[in-house]
Amino acid sequence: MALFRLIAGMSSLAFGALGRSTYTLYVFLVGLLFLIGLGLVLLGFDLNTVDRWLESQGGLLDAIGTILLRIASGIALLLCILVYYLAIAARLKPPPAPVELKPGEQPDTPPGWGCLLLAIPVAWFAWFGMTMDYS
Repeated sequence: MALFRLIAGMSSLAFGALGRSTYTLYVFLVGLLFLIGLGLVLLGFDLNTVDRWLESQGGLLDAIGTILLRIASGIALLLCILVYYLAIAARLKPPPAPVELKPGEQPDTPPGWGCLLLAIPVAWFAWFGMTMDYS
């Protein structure tokens, strides 16, 4: 927990010093990797040995990353299909009877046209994310 607080403190320091930009992400990642490296050195690991081990595990890490990308792309594609299904189903059914709404409550609405138009390129890229050969 203390490590998380230290990294969060470094990140908030970077937010204050650099503003909200990509530099903040870089500072956060450099700080995180520095703390991981420092922890490994303090635990007695040689960073050259760790680098060689990571290099030898490259094929496995690549396979895991590819599988995770295909799973995430599949979920994105399913969500796009779900958005289209819900939009079409909501437009085909008869309008519901008027219901008394409580103050601050909004009626249910189907996905709008902007959401439907955005789902097209998202589904396109998700399809290629699932089906492309990355070798």
